[in-house]
Amino acid sequence: MASEDRPLSPAVAPPGGDPLLAQGHRYAFFQALRLLRLRSADAQAFSQDVRVRPSATLSFPDRDIEEIRLDEIGKYRITANFFGLYGVTSPLPTFYTEDLIEEQLQGGSTARDFIDILHAALYPLLFRAWEKNRTWLAVAERRDANRLDHLYALVGMGGGAAARRPGVRRLLPHAGNFNQFPRSALGLESLAAGLLGALAVEVEPCVAEVVAIPAPARCLLSEQACELGENAMLGSQIADRAGGLIMHIGPIPAGRLQELLPGAALHERLVRAIALYLRVPLRCVLGLRVEPEQRRGASLGEGWCQLGLDTWLPEAAPGNPANPWPRYDEVFLPIDTDPTRISKEVMQ
Repeated sequence: MASEDRPLSPAVAPPGGDPLLAQGHRYAFFQALRLLRLRSADAQAFSQDVRVRPSATLSFPDRDIEEIRLDEIGKYRITANFFGLYGVTSPLPTFYTEDLIEEQLQGGSTARDFIDILHAALYPLLFRAWEKNRTWLAVAERRDANRLDHLYALVGMGGGAAARRPGVRRLLPHAGNFNQFPRSALGLESLAAGLLGALAVEVEPCVAEVVAIPAPARCLLSEQACELGENAMLGSQIADRAGGLIMHIGPIPAGRLQELLPGAALHERLVRAIALYLRVPLRCVLGLRVEPEQRRGASLGEGWCQLGLDTWLPEAAPGNPANPWPRYDEVFLPIDTDPTRISKEVMQ
């Protein structure tokens, strides 16, 4: 049988002709069946309108299909070069095929038609077995909602939750990242880069931040947390690196900055995807960077005038490579990564 990655057959019919009928021998067997199924109204019509039988020959073919034709009642008839009870690949003794060839030369086909009753069931079973574990075919061609829900479950949106959450389908290419434990900065970068297209993404993990020490954990002499080297910590604050990260995005073209600001659809999709991926709430900040040459001047009522989002003071030496732009030129936007918020939104 021919390889599945053989060169593609023509997808456009020549003027006045059907490529499946005119050049059926150039198609792979399963490819032809998939195309014929797309022409049928439903699975029942496909099973009734298409019949497959093997070629009655003892020559070794170089293709899957000998021919595809329409019979007198408009049904498709495929002659295959493999997987039959007669023909060169038959598991039965050769004399069965020889008898059928002799009968055909004499103008008869009774014995062959009888055996083809079995082929009417065998070839559809072969096709169903071939596509059983090819989930993408069930989703893209058969519109199987159950199989699609299985894919959504890989990104934490199974059980019909995806139907109530727009944009979840964009996460399916990243299902592999959602099933990697523990979560990693590289996986988060890959997820964000896939959602943002051509924009560069860099995740800076373990960002230090001063946090308050909870009252039950503060050192009080002779009362609590006062064992040196064990649980005693001076002061009421501590530098924490375990719960924070910054996702640097950019350089961002001027025309795309508005898409990533709070309230925009892309910003909301990105925040939800990050929350689903992290699974635990972290202090996450988006760092949006626009190249100095791309920044537009602030003009009231004409855009680029939102303080803290898309407005910059004039720079001393814009574009000077000897004077690199400082890190604070980025717009830092804290986001909510609590996954319970996403779950509540889905349940609404």
